[in-house]
Amino acid sequence: MGLRLILALTLLTLPAAASAAPRRIVTLVPSAAEILDGLGIAGRIVGVTEYTDFPSSMTSLPHVGAFNNLNIEAIVALHPDLVVASSDGNSPAVIERLRRLGLDVLVLDLRYWKTTRSAIVTLAAKTGRDTEGEALVAEMDRVASCVAGITNAAARPRVLYAFDMDPVIAPGQESFTNELIDMAGGASVTKGNSAPYPRISAEGLIALAPEVIVVSTMNPAKEMAAWKAWFGKWPSIPAVKSGSIRSIDSRTVDRPSHRLVIGLRDLAASLHPKLFPAGVCEPKWKRATE
Repeated sequence: MGLRLILALTLLTLPAAASAAPRRIVTLVPSAAEILDGLGIAGRIVGVTEYTDFPSSMTSLPHVGAFNNLNIEAIVALHPDLVVASSDGNSPAVIERLRRLGLDVLVLDLRYWKTTRSAIVTLAAKTGRDTEGEALVAEMDRVASCVAGITNAAARPRVLYAFDMDPVIAPGQESFTNELIDMAGGASVTKGNSAPYPRISAEGLIALAPEVIVVSTMNPAKEMAAWKAWFGKWPSIPAVKSGSIRSIDSRTVDRPSHRLVIGLRDLAASLHPKLFPAGVCEPKWKRATE
C-alpha cells in the first residue's frame, strides 16, 4: 500500500472535532510512553519505538523503528491522531515530513528537569489529562524537595556516572544526568566537559579522581562484576579504593519522564547511603523491577 493511500485512509479516521482528545497515539521516544502511562492513558498508545519497555504492555505494541531511524510508512499506517516526539531525540526533518503528511506531531523538550516537567504539563493538556499532569509534577516537586532538604548540608562527593566502559562514556556539560547528580547532592567530574557524551581514557579516569562511580545498567546482577573488575585496574582511583562503585537502573535516570524522581532518589541514596534509608523520600511510583 502506497504512502499517499495510507495517508488518505488515515485522514478519514481522524476525529471529527479538532479539539477532541487524541485516542490513537504513536510515541517516538520511550519517555513519551512512560509519561502517557503516568497520565493513565497508556491504552491509547498504538505504536512505539525500539526500547520502549515501560510499562511492560508496551513491548507487545507495533514498532515504528528506532527513535533515530523511524519508519514513516509504519507510523502513518497506524492511523494516529497524535504523534509524540522529542526535540532532542528525533530528527527535525522527520518531524517536518510527518507534519507535511497531515499528522499532528507534538514535540516535547525533554532535555532537562525543568523542561521535562513542562513537557508533562503540555502533554497532559493535549490529551485532556490536565489534573493527572498536575499530580505528576506535584509528586516530582515533592520528592525533589525532600532530597534537597537532606542533601543541601551534606558534603558533595565527586561523581563519575558511566554509561559504558572501554572507554568510559559519561554525561557531558549539557546532560540532564549531570543536573540530576547535582540535585542528588553530588558533583559530576564531567560536568565541565563540552562534549555531549565524552569518552574518558584511563589517564582521564585517574586525573578526574571520582570518589563515587555510578554505573548505568538495566541488569546489575549480570554486569556489575565486570564493571568492578574493569575499574579495579586503577586502584588509585578513590572510588575504587573505597569500594564505592554502585549501580543504578538506567530506565529511571537516562529516560526523562516523571519517573526521573525514582532515579533522583536512588542516585541520592547511592551518593549518601547513610542519609537515605529505605522509605526516605520514596516516590509513590514503582520501579520497573517491582
